[in-house]
Amino acid sequence: MGGISTIIIIVLLVTFLAKEFVPLFVSARLKETKEVVFKPQVSESLLFARISEDGNMGLFFYPSGTLYLVNIQSGNLLKTWQLNVPGKNVYFENNHLFYAAHKKFTAYPLRFTTDRQTGLETDAKLGEPVEIEIPFESVTHAAVRELSDEEITIAVSSGDEAYFVSLEMEESFSGEIEVSDEMKKQFSVGAEIAGLEFYPGNLLLVALTPGQVKIYDRSCVYRDLFNNKKEIAVMKKLFGDRAVCIGGADGSVTVWSEAIRNQGRKFFLIHSMP
Repeated sequence: MGGISTIIIIVLLVTFLAKEFVPLFVSARLKETKEVVFKPQVSESLLFARISEDGNMGLFFYPSGTLYLVNIQSGNLLKTWQLNVPGKNVYFENNHLFYAAHKKFTAYPLRFTTDRQTGLETDAKLGEPVEIEIPFESVTHAAVRELSDEEITIAVSSGDEAYFVSLEMEESFSGEIEVSDEMKKQFSVGAEIAGLEFYPGNLLLVALTPGQVKIYDRSCVYRDLFNNKKEIAVMKKLFGDRAVCIGGADGSVTVWSEAIRNQGRKFFLIHSMP
């Protein structure tokens, strides 16, 4: 009986503590939460945002080419850059802002900087642009994989053609980069391209409008494909790059992930709706 009484007392005590202290804890947590509103000087839709790891700073980019640096805690505008960047085909990958247009792929080094005394990210630095020649006047899709601060890989597409280039970048270098023939490759995929994504394991996934996703290795050699069975409108990476989400032209959504099984590395359907 003594054991049962002890259990009952513990349960009652836990219930009492939960009623008394949990609301106070939740209230305290809610008081720490605040909404910060930043109103840009442009009446445009936000193209992309990037928040620093400590949540202190934010970068906001708009189609007009305006880039804002904002203190997230206060909502105060700290810096504004006006870039000669077309609103379409703009990408922010790790520490670079990229855009593709007029046979050029341009990379702006863009990094948050840390205050040595506080350890907080309190500023951002925009470096000089680096230009890479591409064979397309207009680009429909692009993907960037930053292997390190110095090495990046780029893939762009136009229609049914794709162009792949790998290069080393030096932070102090600005201007136009000459790329050797060994580091670039142009190839046709046989159908209109609906999306490009780099995937772990040095793979390049090329989504085709009719519904297939072709898989290429780091040398852009065709390896395999999987069939989405529905016309593809868009493809994006998910889950820390370990899966891709495909939006169908009919409004459907499918998620594919790679698995290593007896037959080797294959992509399998893990979710579908509707």
